[in-house]
Amino acid sequence: MPQTRSRSRSKAADTRADHDDGPEHRANGSTTRRSRSPSSSSSPVRSPLYHPRYAPTGPAALTSIALQALFLGAVLSGALLFSLQLAFSRNPLWRLPFFVATCTLFHFLEFWCTARWNPAMADRSSFLIVGNGAAQGCAYLVALVEVAVRELVKGKGWWSGKWEGVFIIVPNGTVTVIGMGLIVLGQMARSMAMREAGASFNHLAVQYYKREDHILVTSGIFSWVRHPSYFGFFYWALGTQLVLGNSFSFLAYTLVLWRFFSHRVMHEERYLISFFGDDYRNYRERTPTWIPLVG
Repeated sequence: MPQTRSRSRSKAADTRADHDDGPEHRANGSTTRRSRSPSSSSSPVRSPLYHPRYAPTGPAALTSIALQALFLGAVLSGALLFSLQLAFSRNPLWRLPFFVATCTLFHFLEFWCTARWNPAMADRSSFLIVGNGAAQGCAYLVALVEVAVRELVKGKGWWSGKWEGVFIIVPNGTVTVIGMGLIVLGQMARSMAMREAGASFNHLAVQYYKREDHILVTSGIFSWVRHPSYFGFFYWALGTQLVLGNSFSFLAYTLVLWRFFSHRVMHEERYLISFFGDDYRNYRERTPTWIPLVG
């Protein structure tokens, strides 16, 4: 009968309720309360790997790193394709996007090498896109403007004839190959320096205090070149200007970088001697910088 079935179902439901999941259940005559599951809590659940450093406002914000990597990848691929298109059509302006692609690859490798061999120091500033301030942007802009103006006014009016021979590095095949060779050499030297130095390498200013993990690296490329990261950037930068065929920028880059690294090496080595004493003095005596008149 319907009424009997209803009572039976009710009793069965009551019996199941005593044993089913719920806020309370009986065990050995006592009442115990079930713990709330994490998903039912109102507070956010954080992974044990979470660190504020990687938060959107942190120094190693993953969102910022992802956006910078996306930007560099898009610029690199676009610049390379445009440069190849202009080069195959024998347009001398292929050097403009080539320079952009070269600089973009440099900035990407700065972060990648840091993340690969010194991950504790890798953050959103490791790309060095804005790390060197306005001076870096001005240097890039001056180089681009010089090659653009030269190619657009070449052979016209007062710029023609003897003025071209006096002020312009002729960007012929030999000069271009030498420039590309210096770019490859410089980039390899800098990346190898970051690899060999590991945790001892950083993008910050001169280290005034010796960290516990700071060691004197004299192996690998450091056994051939003192301050190989400076050596690499110096010749990488000059190589870009040879490929561009820039006389003014080549001279300006040479003077500015020489002055910067000359003061930087002198200042930095004072602290390295205080950190490592005779070990660094002996290393300095036997290992050149290979940058003219530096160190």
